[in-house]
This record gives sequence, structure tokens and C-alpha cells, in this order.
Amino acid sequence: MTAKVSVGKYEVLASGTVITYNEDPLKFSLEDLTITIDFKSDEGDSRIEHTVEGKVLNLLLFNFDNPLGVSNTEPLYIGYIRDQNLYLNIRVHTMGIKLLGNRTVHYTWYLREPRTHG
Repeated sequence: MTAKVSVGKYEVLASGTVITYNEDPLKFSLEDLTITIDFKSDEGDSRIEHTVEGKVLNLLLFNFDNPLGVSNTEPLYIGYIRDQNLYLNIRVHTMGIKLLGNRTVHYTWYLREPRTHG
């Protein structure tokens, strides 16, 4: 049985949970795109920064280290695949001592038409 899931105008491409460890980055491959997610801590608020190298997007999630969870407030525009906009929604729970890098990461990848984002 195949199920199609949507949330409002967004079609759910993939959704799941990953447990990370040892501060290793999380890596997603979606068709010809690679998205890496790395976690950093500093004195600032929670935020997401990025760099792009060709078809590789590196997301830096700063201060996503609360055991109760930290997430983006709305789907984050990533780019496009299949002539549709690609978005990411992510929620991160840090377990134990935050310096060990053990995190539970809940993610949902969304597609939305048309290709112009917003």
C-alpha cells in the first residue's frame, strides 16, 4: 500500500527520526542534492546558517542543544527538485551531556509547487 501524505499545500517527501552521536554531521541525499547538517554551540540564540558548494548544502544549526527540543518555526526553503520547491522542517532534542553530541533529530522533507518559493 502506498500512502500520500500532505500538510496544507506541502506534500511530504520523506519524514523520520535519526539518532546522532559523537558530533558527526547528519547527511541527506535527495536525488542530485546533498544536504549536511552540523551542530555548533556559541553564546548566541538558536539559528541556522548555511554554505553552498555546487549541489551540496551545508546547514549549521547553532545552539540546537536543549533536551526539550529546538526547531525551526516554519519549513525552511532549501531549493528545488522535480520542478518543485524543497523545504525542511527539523526538531532536535539533545540527550545527556551536550558535548557528547547525542541528538534525536526528527525531520520532514516537503515539496510544494510552483518552483518559486514562498
